[in-house]
Amino acid sequence: MSGAVIYRELSPCAPLRALLRCCWSLRGNGLAAAPPQRVLPDGCADLLFDFGSAQPQAHWIGTMTRAVVVPPQRGRVDLFGLRFAPGGLHALLGVPLSDATDRRVELHQWSAAWARELMDRLAAEPSPTARLRHVETALLRQRPNTDALGAVTALATLERDRLPAGVRDLAARWGLTERTLERRFGVWLGVRPKQHLRYLRFERLLPHLLGGESCAALATDFGFAVQSHLIREVRAFADASPTELVRENPRRG
Repeated sequence: MSGAVIYRELSPCAPLRALLRCCWSLRGNGLAAAPPQRVLPDGCADLLFDFGSAQPQAHWIGTMTRAVVVPPQRGRVDLFGLRFAPGGLHALLGVPLSDATDRRVELHQWSAAWARELMDRLAAEPSPTARLRHVETALLRQRPNTDALGAVTALATLERDRLPAGVRDLAARWGLTERTLERRFGVWLGVRPKQHLRYLRFERLLPHLLGGESCAALATDFGFAVQSHLIREVRAFADASPTELVRENPRRG
């Protein structure tokens, strides 16, 4: 792996896919000349293990509301992450995700014996595939409560269905008051429902934008009053203009 950092995503076993979107691995030898990487919000929370130094580290990564530009990785790189589906991390930990929005929380700050034990097992096993198996074994032993699992299911359905017109529409769809919806989203995701709905629209818009469709056409298709509103929304999530995003993600094929 000399001179290269290799990124891999690994799918968990079927019983875990509602909670765990994937595991990912970033390993190799980083080069100072490599370009920085823009990490866009994805509606998920992560558990990140860093085995690249003599003393392994681990952090919970809360739901992101804006992009983060990661500088080039230098030297030995060995990162392994668990990317939880929206609501999945809350279901496993039972803590409000509002404590971690757009920030890192050290592993020990949230009580999770399985995560501390997992860190030791992963540190001793360099293979990403073998690490995934340890993750599956650890998470299959957990027993999230029924209400938390119901939230994960509802959030997954929201990702697939027609987006509601706004928070009031979503509250009516789910049979909740707007205040209750606000409170639950803070616990499940760490963001307000309006913020999550904005993100879901951005997520659906992004492939079209990167595919070369014009901002003017997309503004109409995705319900923006004018093109400038779409551009402002892209900047809010990506910290870059549509033109900059397309330049960073050239079309292939």
